[in-house]
Amino acid sequence: MSAATDSAAELPEGRAGGRIRTGSLNFVSPKMEAAFRRSWRTAGLRTNRIWAACALSYYICIIIVMGVMDPAFLLAEQPVRLFVCLPLLVFELTVSVMMVRRWWLLDVSFLAAASAAFANAAVGHAWAESDIICYFFLMEMAVTYAFCANYFRAGFRLILLFSAVSVPLALWSILAAAQAKGLPESKTFFELMMVAGIAATTTLNAYSREILTRRNYRELLAARAELDHARAFAAAAVADEQTKSRFVAAVGTEFELPVRRVLDAACGEGRAAIEPARAQGYMDDIAASAQRLSSIISQVNAIATATPVTPNRIGINAAGYLERGVLRWSDALARRSLAPAVEADPGIALLANQSMADRMLDNILSNAAKFSPEGSIIELVARRTPDGRIAISVADRGPGIPEGRLNAAMEPFMQLDSGLNRQHEGLGLGLALTGSLASSNGASVELSRREGGGLEVRLVFEAAS
Repeated sequence: MSAATDSAAELPEGRAGGRIRTGSLNFVSPKMEAAFRRSWRTAGLRTNRIWAACALSYYICIIIVMGVMDPAFLLAEQPVRLFVCLPLLVFELTVSVMMVRRWWLLDVSFLAAASAAFANAAVGHAWAESDIICYFFLMEMAVTYAFCANYFRAGFRLILLFSAVSVPLALWSILAAAQAKGLPESKTFFELMMVAGIAATTTLNAYSREILTRRNYRELLAARAELDHARAFAAAAVADEQTKSRFVAAVGTEFELPVRRVLDAACGEGRAAIEPARAQGYMDDIAASAQRLSSIISQVNAIATATPVTPNRIGINAAGYLERGVLRWSDALARRSLAPAVEADPGIALLANQSMADRMLDNILSNAAKFSPEGSIIELVARRTPDGRIAISVADRGPGIPEGRLNAAMEPFMQLDSGLNRQHEGLGLGLALTGSLASSNGASVELSRREGGGLEVRLVFEAAS
């Protein structure tokens, strides 16, 4: 069913939801049954219009032929044809074009038109005065049955309903004609077998077509579900591969400078005698580089061992939390003449694990100290939000992050400037680790650009009672 537009998510409860009840011809899952009917209706709308137009054209041709051959017979003996069947067919086709989604109205109007046409032909056959007219009405019953079977196609219940109305009428008309005209039994038996054969084969064919259509629909949804799963798996694999590539690039770049400085210090001056003052400078470089390498390894281990479990959380005074963070970073801030400005609502406390909260603030202050221009102000603010949570914001006047890359900045090893020539060191793990720690503490991290330049990072915690 090529026009089945439903998502693969419509296959509920696994394969069990797509099981077909062969007796009642419906899916076990009501959700999937509704999806199938909607999809089938949409797919078959154009075909139904074609069959309805063919039926209407055929009926108009019959009326024209009758009007030419015997106008009196048409007006006196065929009022049902003129004033019931024809208007119903016109109505169905109009509704099909103008009100596409009213499926029940389309079914009812076409079924009523077909039933009225069949009943009219059956009555005409029963009281036909000549064999030609008798065969004409018999042919009309067969054609009407064919139109109805093709219009509903896989709609087994509707074809079964039409058969329940038409078959008794056809049998009655044949027996009535045979009794009124004294027809031979062989001819009557032939007509009865023809009607029964057409009804049986059409009904069984509709049943098998609906079973096959439902099975194809189920398999289509299952295939789409597997395709969606494969696409998601492939996307995850690509994202994982990109993360690995960023990791290799970031770690390699970060290792490059300290290792080079260690090598230069260890091999400098061709290993000749070195003045004590210069030797002390080399030792300081080696110590700083080793400390940098240790910091890199610590960050990698931190992001690798971060777990989503909820830690032991306590109430932390917001003002003290910010002041302690500034104190820890006072030397780094002083080296670049950065002035911290702390402001906090009185008496508010956040709920978090103490060590994790300190680590989050350290990561944010590290970025602020690294990217802020010398002599600028770093604003640290603690406020109670309208929904009762505690927002800790750190705002700087650095280059900030482009609007389109704010979400990407939370990914591990994501750096705005990469390569050996970048201006700022770091693995790009600070914000990613902060996001992981915040999630473990029931908090969230929000990034936004500041007016006039810079970045604001907000940690939103639950409030301590």
